Amino acid sequence: MPKSMETIFARATGVGKSAITIIRISGPLALKAIRYFLSNSSILTPRIAVLKDLFWEGQRLDRAIIIYFEKNKSFTGEETVEVHLHGSVAVVDHFLSALNSIHGLKPAGPGDFTRQSLYNGRMDLTEVEGLVGLINSETMQQKVQAEKLFYGDFSKIVKGWRHKLLNIKANLEAAIDFVEEDININFQRDVEDNLKTVINEISKEISGSVYSEKISRGFEVAIVGMPNVGKSTLLNHLVGDEASIVSDLPGTTRDVIERRVNFDGHLVSLFDCAGIRKTSNSIEKIGVMKAQDRANKSDLRVFLVEDPSRIHLEGVVKKETDITIISKIDKKARFDEFLGVSGKTGEGVKELVSQITSHLKAFSEKSGSACNNRHRNAMEKAVESLKQAKLVMFRSNDALEFVLEDIRQALLCLEDLIGKIDIEDVYTEIFSKFCIGK
Repeated sequence: MPKSMETIFARATGVGKSAITIIRISGPLALKAIRYFLSNSSILTPRIAVLKDLFWEGQRLDRAIIIYFEKNKSFTGEETVEVHLHGSVAVVDHFLSALNSIHGLKPAGPGDFTRQSLYNGRMDLTEVEGLVGLINSETMQQKVQAEKLFYGDFSKIVKGWRHKLLNIKANLEAAIDFVEEDININFQRDVEDNLKTVINEISKEISGSVYSEKISRGFEVAIVGMPNVGKSTLLNHLVGDEASIVSDLPGTTRDVIERRVNFDGHLVSLFDCAGIRKTSNSIEKIGVMKAQDRANKSDLRVFLVEDPSRIHLEGVVKKETDITIISKIDKKARFDEFLGVSGKTGEGVKELVSQITSHLKAFSEKSGSACNNRHRNAMEKAVESLKQAKLVMFRSNDALEFVLEDIRQALLCLEDLIGKIDIEDVYTEIFSKFCIGK
């Protein structure tokens, strides 16, 4: 990590005309930089908003609100100045151009302010990831999921695991210091039990991370069925748009069509799959194969059928969560045990959305705080090391050094998880997802 920070600047609000545009300056030269625009008598009191006239090259640039934050008391941990300008394109461009001409200042790149916050210990890596998720969240569930990281819930869990492992490590080191004495059988059992507890806790979080990731990226729901049962009409009604071509000709949909919708706070990718049937048409065969693949990979499937006795689809593995509904209910008799829908009239669609949402809520209840592959990989490596430690402990009391090494490896995985180890490649990947100004 850098010994000293550069002084960076960028807008913290959107581009274009607005009532107010906020420019953030952060770094060791922030206060010095803003003084170039103020009269010599101007005094800035930390955390007090003041209205000041800004001048550049002898001309009034704007009348702005300025807020100064001391080092270690700002978002970035660096000396920071926020300038609230009038949102005129001319005013903002003039101010940014002036800042760019000051020696020692540079325009911020994506995530540079948050990077400063990380380097100064104001945030850990999982909190940074939470901030990315919070900024990019499209639904309430994504917001809630991101907040588990941003507000430090996951960090507290990881630090709890770390604390337990450090206690185990300390007891083992004490035992090694008195290696000439026999290891008490109760001591061995206590270590194994404590390792088992941590393993179970991390494993539970690993399982929950699969569902958390689904919330973050959106759940995948496939509409599947035989050709010409009304899948495209239903999708169009669900998304309120003519996303799919509707025709009485079987096999009209040859590819998988995707549309994203918000169902009660859950981001959902709806897939209209090609009709699944045996066919000699080479082009249609490709569409059927894509439909089968998408159906088997989706989190939830809606089986749209005309005859409830013909639910099975070639190449699609049934799941307990599958929803079966009767199509074109406006044209046929109802079946008491099945929900009927009509893509044309909208009958039953509200009830279908309710069923889909119910399943998504059940998935969400299984979610944890960890929510991506990086988290999962680090936790899985930690569990692998701890299982090895437990196995070695069970086999022999003469190999406590090996047990300690396995625990040390697990601790390194946890520190990697929250960013206490310098992992610049991971930082670069995460910060690239930020907007400039954050």
